[in-house]
Formats: sequence, C-alpha cells, structure tokens
Amino acid sequence: MHTVALSNTGEVWTWGVNDEGALGRKTLGTAWEAYPDEEKADEKVPGRAVLPDGVRMVESLITLLYAPSHPKEEAVKLVAGARHCAILTKNGTVLTWGIGGQGQLGRLPAFDAHSTPPVSELFVPKPVDPHTISIRSTSIATIASGAYSTFVISKSGDVVAWGLNNSCQLAINKGDEQNNIVWEPTKENGSAWLWGSQVNYQLAKGDTDEVGSVL
Repeated sequence: MHTVALSNTGEVWTWGVNDEGALGRKTLGTAWEAYPDEEKADEKVPGRAVLPDGVRMVESLITLLYAPSHPKEEAVKLVAGARHCAILTKNGTVLTWGIGGQGQLGRLPAFDAHSTPPVSELFVPKPVDPHTISIRSTSIATIASGAYSTFVISKSGDVVAWGLNNSCQLAINKGDEQNNIVWEPTKENGSAWLWGSQVNYQLAKGDTDEVGSVL
C-alpha cells in the first residue's frame, strides 16, 4: 500500500501508507505517533526516505528466475499473489515459488513456523505435481492468483484451487472453523457463483451475515 521510486542519483523516494514505517521517513501513521507533528511530512506526497549516513541505493541487477530447457516449457502466463508467484508453461506445467505458509504453493505438505521448508523449496520455481491438480496438463487453459491462493482453470471450465480459505474464497466449504488452509490442489464446487467473505458486501448481498460460505 505504498510506492518506492529510485532516482538515477541513488535517492529513494516514497509515498503511501506508512503505518509500519514502510516509507522510511516520518509522516502521519502509527509508527510515528511519538514524534511531534512538525517533524512529520505528508505521506501522500513523494518524499526522500532517510538512509543511514554514507548509504546510497543502486538499482538491483536483473536475475534470471526461470529458463526453459525446451520450447514446450516456455512460460505463457505469470501471476502473482501477495507473497507468491506462479507460472504456466506451454505444456501445461504449473510452477510456484514464494512464501507458502498459507498453502499457496500447492506442492508442500502442511507446515508451520517450527517446520518451515528450506529456502530451496520455497523460493525456486518448482512444479506442482500434475497428478494432484486433477486436470490434464493439455486441458489447462490458464492460471490465476488471489492474495494467498492459486487457481488452475481448464478449457472446459473446471477450477482447481489451493491456498488460504478462511472465508471460503476458494469456493470450497470448510470442514470446521480451524480448517482455513487447503494445502493440496482441490476441485472447486461446480455450482458456486459467489463465495468468500461478505463483511464489506463483496458478495452483493443485502446483509453481512454470510461469512465463510459458498453461495
């Protein structure tokens, strides 16, 4: 919820929400409540972030993330969530990488802060087991991403999803209130039109009582 820009002289300019100090400078926001207002700048106006003495930012070098070894392995679509990314290749392979704590990678067993997989399993593009997707690779039309979820859509309209499901945003009914994560690719309910949280009327209904259900 903020923007960062790098100038050609190494200055960092920021603007946007600064509640957790994301802008690197004093503005209105919870991170700066202890400071007098006269020291605070307007977070909506681009301003220079305060860097340590002697530090100058330089543009990062572009890093090759994925290189197909065969033309059929070329990426045809890339999607990104809040903490993960996914690629669909020409031959229908789905590769994921990123933070997988909400099941959004679809290829790791359930884990928590005490059993986090190694970096090589998280931050390197690796394929989701095609046998778990339940859609033939040649029948995959596209992929999509939510903030903490991933979707595979077939040419016939079937949808397979995995990731965070605390408000049934995957169109998969929860077994209980603690069952908030779908770790393995799961086919969605075929009759769902609207699903997820209704607290802000996202489902276009007249009340906010329907939370975490498939309608």
